[in-house]
Amino acid sequence: AGDLVSIFVFQNGGRLVSPDGTRITINSPEAVGAVQFLADMVLEHRVGWPGGAPWEGAHGIVTGRTAMAYTGDWNLGAMAEWDPDNAHALQVAIPAGNVNNSGFLYVNKWIMSSQTQNPEAAWKWIEFVSRPEIMYELSRLNSFLPPRRSALIGSPFTDDPRWGVIFASSEQTIPLPGNVYNLARVMTHLSQATAKVFNREEPVTTALENAAQQAAIEVFGGN
Repeated sequence: AGDLVSIFVFQNGGRLVSPDGTRITINSPEAVGAVQFLADMVLEHRVGWPGGAPWEGAHGIVTGRTAMAYTGDWNLGAMAEWDPDNAHALQVAIPAGNVNNSGFLYVNKWIMSSQTQNPEAAWKWIEFVSRPEIMYELSRLNSFLPPRRSALIGSPFTDDPRWGVIFASSEQTIPLPGNVYNLARVMTHLSQATAKVFNREEPVTTALENAAQQAAIEVFGGN
């Protein structure tokens, strides 16, 4: 659930790493404030956190066990299956943070190895899978937002206004440096530190300082 925690960090003006990708910043004042906000919700107001029980995602909404879920476009199709009569009402935009509106967006990338034996065929496949009509079908099957703006002008995106909410959120995502190897480990340490705070094992500042040090060792060799 490191990506879900990260959204609160982004909304509070923080980052996972510095813009140039040379420093871990999950121990910044902005990150501390974001995790403290989450901790207050969980420990004081008894809100289920994104990384553990009683969080059930969108399914909890459909069954009535959850008042509000924190999820993304990947659940649009699932919600339509669980409760087709009310699926249109099962998603709204995430609220603004203290500094920024932001979301978290994963993007598929098509690459070709320098060792590719048939680059012409590879380019043909990339061209094919990037066509708007193919992206329509992929999004219908997996409920993922397409990485191409021109694909948003047709169905299913024009049929369901929630896609517009998802797209607006994706346009406000915080870009992450592409040169940081093993960035997922930074999110893992952020998630683990947050869990320690929720379990009252460590205060927020200590948990994030330790997490940043451990992440730096894994990502940069300790620098």
